Amino acid sequence: MYFMDVLSKKEIKKILRQLDKQFGVGTLDYIFIKSDKDKIFIVNKEFGEIDIKDFNINTMGIYVMKQEKDGIRLSIEGSQIIGLKAKKNVLVLDDCEDWMKGMNVNVNTKLKGYVTVKSGEDFLGCGRVVNGKLINYIPKSRRILELIS
Repeated sequence: MYFMDVLSKKEIKKILRQLDKQFGVGTLDYIFIKSDKDKIFIVNKEFGEIDIKDFNINTMGIYVMKQEKDGIRLSIEGSQIIGLKAKKNVLVLDDCEDWMKGMNVNVNTKLKGYVTVKSGEDFLGCGRVVNGKLINYIPKSRRILELIS
């Protein structure tokens, strides 16, 4: 059984403060839900108007982030939703092929910690910059595979 709990206003404010500090994101108009694995999902506000007690629901919403000890780590979808509003800690990669293959890449940036990774107009996910290296968090199941000729 998968347990999910709607976050309180106090918990949501804490998350929004962290998102603003980390990514320069003001407000997000969603219902925030936390799973038993500390993953945070969002659903739109209209979902709150539906009486769900008659439905058999295992999970709901889109997984967008996880609170880590050193900041918020966004999922790919989280980077796409939150990245559109982000005013800071957005790292643009000119060549994203190695990143999309799941590799850590060297970057020339003053950014540190968790960043949204962008190429062109596309948000690709979240990474963590440590000592000039962008640590990759793309799940293996979502990486681009190297085709053998």
